Amino acid sequence: MFCRNCGKQLPDKSNFCSECGTKVYLNNDNTYVNTMEIKNNDKDKIISVLKKKITWKDVCVYIAIGIIIVVLSIFTIYWSYWAYDTSETASFSSPSKIGTRIYELNGKFSYCPPLNWSVKEFPGLKYKIVIGPIENNFTTNINFQDEIFYGNLKEYVNYSILQLPFFSSEYKLLIRNTFKTNSGIVGECVIVNNFQEGNLLRQIFYILPAPQNRYFVITCSVIDNVSSKYLSVFEESIKTFEIIN
Repeated sequence: MFCRNCGKQLPDKSNFCSECGTKVYLNNDNTYVNTMEIKNNDKDKIISVLKKKITWKDVCVYIAIGIIIVVLSIFTIYWSYWAYDTSETASFSSPSKIGTRIYELNGKFSYCPPLNWSVKEFPGLKYKIVIGPIENNFTTNINFQDEIFYGNLKEYVNYSILQLPFFSSEYKLLIRNTFKTNSGIVGECVIVNNFQEGNLLRQIFYILPAPQNRYFVITCSVIDNVSSKYLSVFEESIKTFEIIN
């Protein structure tokens, strides 16, 4: 048996991992429940629970999701400077105002960005990004990633949340709830705070399932101290997300 957090082999009937201190709960069939405790803003704790044996599939899943998160993290840091240097600006849109529908034919999806926000190619990314207003030298943005995952939505979101602390120096999970698009796609919305390059960011991850075991991760990033005026703007835009058959 191995620790799900750090991978160290554990003696039988261990209650804690001797390497990282993660709590381990044993069941009669030698599977275990590993709880990862994440501090919430004002509440005690949010506990994510995964019950599963470690397999090579798990290892591959962690690597794949880790790559997605690394790409998103690098993008967020680099993008804030790149967009600012190119003087790309956009005006703030009220929640009910959305722009013309954008079609990503290679990804077989479409969506409507916030009104007056720019949509353009970004080096190294598969899909176009949405450029919002600059706030405190950080460019508000929306970006899209997708990948194959052979599991259900809850498992995919659980794996994704477990990876987040490894790629942020200070990370807080604020909200996790169900999200539904106007076209009826049911996914999840995960909202976090984290520091990147000295900036406290509010990031909203919309995780949506698609046919053929695909999952979309739509990441909306904004400086935390102005995030309240953008949350409904992000939500109204992502609600327009549709799969192209």
